[in-house]
Amino acid sequence: MKNYAGNLSAFVRRYYFFLLLFILISARMAVVIPSLPRGGLDPSWGYGLSAATSGHLIFGKDVIYTFGPLSSVYTGLWSPEGHVLTVILSVIAAFSLSLYVYKIFEKSEYSVKLLLILFFFLNVNSHPDFFFTILPAVASLVLIDSTYSNTSRYQSALICLLGFNSAMLLLVKMSFGAESVILTAILLTFYGIKKDRRNCLLLMVSFIVSFILLYSASGQGLSNIFYFALNVYYGIAGFNDGMSNPGGTFPVISTAVFLLFFNMYFFCRSLKPFKLQGIFTAGVLALTSLIVFKQSFIRHDDGHSGEIYLYLCFLFIYLLHFLEKSVIKNCLITACALSLLVLMSQDYKYYFNASQINNAWARLISRAKNCGQIFNETRNEANFRNSVKIISRASPLPLLEGTSDLYNYNQAVLLASGNSWNPRPGFQSFQAVSPYLARANYNHLVNKDTAPDNIFFRVETIDHRFPSLDDGLSWKALLGLYKPYGWTEKKDYLILRRNDSDKDLPVKDAKIIKGRIGHEIVNPYDHGLVFVKLHLGKSLPGALLSVVYKTEPVWIRITLQNGREKKYRIIPSMSETGFLLSPLTVSTADFSNLYKAGYSWNNDSGIKVKSLTIYPEKTYQYSDSFDITFEQLGFPDSSSAVSKLQKSSTGISSITNDASVKFHLESFAYKFIGDGKMSLGLRGWAFKTGENIQKSSYSVLLTGQNADIFEIPLVTAARKDVSKHFNDGHNYDMSGYSADGLFDASELDVKTEYKLFLKIVINGTSYVVPLNKSMRGS
Repeated sequence: MKNYAGNLSAFVRRYYFFLLLFILISARMAVVIPSLPRGGLDPSWGYGLSAATSGHLIFGKDVIYTFGPLSSVYTGLWSPEGHVLTVILSVIAAFSLSLYVYKIFEKSEYSVKLLLILFFFLNVNSHPDFFFTILPAVASLVLIDSTYSNTSRYQSALICLLGFNSAMLLLVKMSFGAESVILTAILLTFYGIKKDRRNCLLLMVSFIVSFILLYSASGQGLSNIFYFALNVYYGIAGFNDGMSNPGGTFPVISTAVFLLFFNMYFFCRSLKPFKLQGIFTAGVLALTSLIVFKQSFIRHDDGHSGEIYLYLCFLFIYLLHFLEKSVIKNCLITACALSLLVLMSQDYKYYFNASQINNAWARLISRAKNCGQIFNETRNEANFRNSVKIISRASPLPLLEGTSDLYNYNQAVLLASGNSWNPRPGFQSFQAVSPYLARANYNHLVNKDTAPDNIFFRVETIDHRFPSLDDGLSWKALLGLYKPYGWTEKKDYLILRRNDSDKDLPVKDAKIIKGRIGHEIVNPYDHGLVFVKLHLGKSLPGALLSVVYKTEPVWIRITLQNGREKKYRIIPSMSETGFLLSPLTVSTADFSNLYKAGYSWNNDSGIKVKSLTIYPEKTYQYSDSFDITFEQLGFPDSSSAVSKLQKSSTGISSITNDASVKFHLESFAYKFIGDGKMSLGLRGWAFKTGENIQKSSYSVLLTGQNADIFEIPLVTAARKDVSKHFNDGHNYDMSGYSADGLFDASELDVKTEYKLFLKIVINGTSYVVPLNKSMRGS
């Protein structure tokens, strides 16, 4: 027993530095407490990617995104199929980073080690991008250095570990993967120059084998590797321009100066005397600096720019590792420690915040307490279901027959509703920033074999973009191939149903005009739906700048026919495939009105666009002249845009007298608006007591003096309040019904008064009950 205690004590004394690093880094990277679904912009893509992986959707074909099938290693989102793999891979990533950092600073002075411990301690709550970004970088630095040091006996294991992590990062996020592949190529070049065939082969084999194993484990199937290559390319393409945000120039310039100083120091250090090791070390640091710089300042917000400050602090500690012990070094270490306490405060504000230390301790303690519950699937599943219910209550969607998709970005709402999810490849419209993605989303709608039966649609965007820009090409398909089916309970989404047409809106006329930056361009069409395609080209300075930094936003100023002006942002790569310019469609209600335009268009000139002007934030970044294509589209066919009343075979001779069938009509209104069209709105609920609703559907029957009975299908809506109100232990959640849209009522007899009945189908059994309402034909 004494020998065991002594050995353990000796182990801790020898490896205490590594153990501290592993604890701190694991608190940030290891998925000890799984994340749960939430609604909103960013949480929705995490939930969507988790659902895509669980549903075995093919990345690069069914889904194209900046993340891959192992995104949960980054997001930590729980899923019943992949949670164990997520935990294991996240722990391996944390262990690897800890080991590589330990190997770099193993022989550092205690003051430098303590400074490094303080750095990782203060950042256990920081953004995870920094940890994943530096992992392949520090691994490359260790392997380059180990060729010349006494650690070469560990080199094979360290090489295999890098190959595994590079493959994993490629399947987690495209930017991490691109960095890993490039650094792996640099390391292979290093081994090639050294004529070290053994290590070169070991690195290649470990990467390829690890990728095949992890790709298979993620449920993708080896036959789909080609599609994943597409996901790698198109997941990144267009992100620079599409997601860039303006920001202050001082932090950009100051950061660039510091990075230049650090990289020049390490480069010059490699020249005195000249060392191949030093040249490649400087190359690894330069590439990593460029990647972190771009990642931080493309979006240029608190959530992203904080990464560059972490990287600068890490580089400073790395520099202190090489300095000889002196008074100056001790002063620098003291200054660095004080700077960490200031700069690493909450939200990277420049003041000391004691809560940062408290939050770090709290995270460490909570992770320690939950280590024993990592694989408690009963608890994890219960927490997951509760989170889904919260999302569903906040924005309830009706349960519709067939498959469904949601526009623009809040996919969490659709996933939580229980509808069958059929996403477009770029399943968040604001992320479809490349022409390839825009066309892929459009083709998904046009192809009957892949198109969703239903669309939950809302006009929403980010960064003050032109309202119809996101998935602008798909609007042609949405207007031509779908028709309004009503609104959701809170009126936050318009429900669209696919019709029998196989063509989108026709182009009636087109004109190509030469435009210039900053000059007004007049819309050649004063009426109808006007679609525009812009072909903006970068100048040479703009193209070069986008490689090392980003291009600044491009703006469009439109003048309406009433003389008012509005300013929006456009993304050049998104505008290539086109978007609806006129009429200006800024809300979901405006979009709904487009379906009515063909027969009852409101000729309010205020929403029609008279002219436009394109002007970039920095004019030198784009060519002065460009082509703009104006297309005049045909309006949606009224016969496809309006639901036609169906003749019903259901008889109403025997009204249901079953007292267990409960129903209530909460609201009812109708109006005939001319041309045989009727606007109808109603809402209510119905169920059979004592019977859980597994499947339900509802419709309104109209019967008059003649023999014809007309049927209006209703939208089934979630009504959890009904279950809660009756509280008899049965589930009546899907007991709601509603209608809110236009119907072709031309077959109704103008002289006949029609009585209304409600047809209820619960779990396959039909009931007919009177609504005690009536309407008269147009």
